[in-house]
Amino acid sequence: MALLTELKDKKLEAKTAQVKRNKGIAHAAQVLSESTLATRCPNLLKDIESSNSDAKYKAATLVQLLENTAEYISSQPGEFNGKNLLKEDATSAVSLLNPGVATLTPKTIDIVNVFYPAMVSHLFCDIQAMDRQSGQIFVIKTVYSDTAAGVSAGDIVFEDATDGTYASEVISYTNATAAASVTANPTAIPGGATVKVRAGSFIVRIGGKEIARDYGNESANPSTGVNSGDYVVIGRGVSGSVDAQTGVGTLALDATIYAEEIAASAVVTFEAAVDTETDTDLIRKIQFEIPNQPVMAKEHPLMSTYSVAAGLVMNAHLAIDTDELISNQLAGTIRWERDLAAVKAVYGASALDASLTFDCAANGANLTLAQRYSSYKTVVSSARGIIQENAGRGTVEFIIVSTKQGLPVVENIEGFKAAPESKKPIGPYLAGTLNEGTIAVIAVPYSKTLPEDQVIFGFKGFQLGDSAIVLAEWIPLYFTPTFQAPNLKNHKGCLSFYDLFINKPNYLVRGVISNFNVA
Repeated sequence: MALLTELKDKKLEAKTAQVKRNKGIAHAAQVLSESTLATRCPNLLKDIESSNSDAKYKAATLVQLLENTAEYISSQPGEFNGKNLLKEDATSAVSLLNPGVATLTPKTIDIVNVFYPAMVSHLFCDIQAMDRQSGQIFVIKTVYSDTAAGVSAGDIVFEDATDGTYASEVISYTNATAAASVTANPTAIPGGATVKVRAGSFIVRIGGKEIARDYGNESANPSTGVNSGDYVVIGRGVSGSVDAQTGVGTLALDATIYAEEIAASAVVTFEAAVDTETDTDLIRKIQFEIPNQPVMAKEHPLMSTYSVAAGLVMNAHLAIDTDELISNQLAGTIRWERDLAAVKAVYGASALDASLTFDCAANGANLTLAQRYSSYKTVVSSARGIIQENAGRGTVEFIIVSTKQGLPVVENIEGFKAAPESKKPIGPYLAGTLNEGTIAVIAVPYSKTLPEDQVIFGFKGFQLGDSAIVLAEWIPLYFTPTFQAPNLKNHKGCLSFYDLFINKPNYLVRGVISNFNVA
């Protein structure tokens, strides 16, 4: 009953999590349908109406972040929630649905809507929204509960490989040497419980050829269904028994029939299975740990100062809204710095692997760049293998390179396709893709952030909680009203709250480019 209760509890947890996720998606869909948000952010509407569950969740997350921003704005005193920031013609239904999203000025929504697509962090980070500055994000850790099948209790599933029999009833045995008397000893008892060997499952082999087995004769007590004694082992030239409770077998080999095997000290192997129908405690378990990771969204403030006179001249001569221009510049700066911080975090978490070193001069001289660098594709494949070896799963979903060395190499790999963002890049940017668009190539122009000879390969993760890096977001962007000082200077503030958390560094690996030369 304990196992059934545990399974029931796990099923209930999973169902509760799914219900909560679906509730958030439904809430976001209602917000989009009953406010002007869908009109101003068509990509949100497209994602929330798609059949892709991840796209729906990301759209719902962004709506949540807009709600956070609106709620923060509406809670501020005086001019912070005056007409210059909020529209007061929102319907009461939408206002009840979400605290202030419908009342956000178009400018605020536009900046947030432009802010995220321009970031490169979302290509290698998963975003989890927070409803306050200090909070928790969730991660997923799955471990084996039993020591068996080549793994130990507490080992992480996928990262530590079994021998292929963990999800089975197989009992592992120590190999023996052919002799007149042979003992079969189990190597591990599943779950630490008393082994009840399934009748007819014990098999003896020499050189891979079966020579004997038990046939479950007189196998079970009629009242309990359990044999507390021995199963008789039968085979040509083999006699003995196996203890139905401990799995230990005692065998005698005919010295004449097996004279050749005994003389050659041939290997004797054994196989048996537990009876989980009789003893459900023998079913091996996997434990799903979903710990909540405490995080604190850190402040990232900026302030702009510009001349009132300059603003008047720009507006009069060029019809430029200086305030909007400055707001976009502030947002762009915070976005740019956020990407730099994320790249530095990924660089620090990635492990350098010497096998991923690429010698640009190794292919010889008098070659085109495409010929010289074409073999870098094998380095990408090797990085994929290293990630799979370290994590037991995953692939290369993104590559982060410097614009001075890494990008010229990757651009010359067959199948590289440049991205539109690469035409007018600012800061880290999406330079293009590889492998039919499955690998994003992110270029970094600052050697202070990413050394020019370094290349990072990474896997974003299968799902939230399993991601390599989590971006814990509270307030994406917040702007103060523009303040005109008596000295004829305009002042405007901008604020962002977020935190970065490295969850699975084994999804990241790093290589080096040596002897770089574009000539």
